[in-house]
Amino acid sequence: MVRHREYVSALAAYGVVAELGRFKARVRRCSCCGEAFESHEEKETDVAIAVRMMSLLWHHDCDAIVLVSADGDLVPAIREARQCFPRVPIYCAFPFGRGSHDLRAIASGVIRLRRDRYAAHQLPDLVVLPDGSTARRPPGW
Repeated sequence: MVRHREYVSALAAYGVVAELGRFKARVRRCSCCGEAFESHEEKETDVAIAVRMMSLLWHHDCDAIVLVSADGDLVPAIREARQCFPRVPIYCAFPFGRGSHDLRAIASGVIRLRRDRYAAHQLPDLVVLPDGSTARRPPGW
């Protein structure tokens, strides 16, 4: 969680406005021993993306949309957006190693993000935040 907060702060230092979802605690059981443990699952992210996309279109705040996702749950939102705003292209950019036939079929076009491009577009190792503090990129990234 600390690394995630630091990452969001680093993005903000570059002008990115992150829209954060929420995580819901859920009790699960180990399939081997049956012991209960708490995990977390992401909630509402696809709905938040859909609402933001429709808001941008409704207010004429964009000329095109590039959705970086391979989540097929977004198909109904894209379908509705394309029906209501047929002149605005909606592209799906699939993260490396991911894809969706359903999104590919409904999008105006598809962008495949290649593995080598990730390294070329990472934040620097050290980011100076607006308050003067710094955020350091974790070594594994």
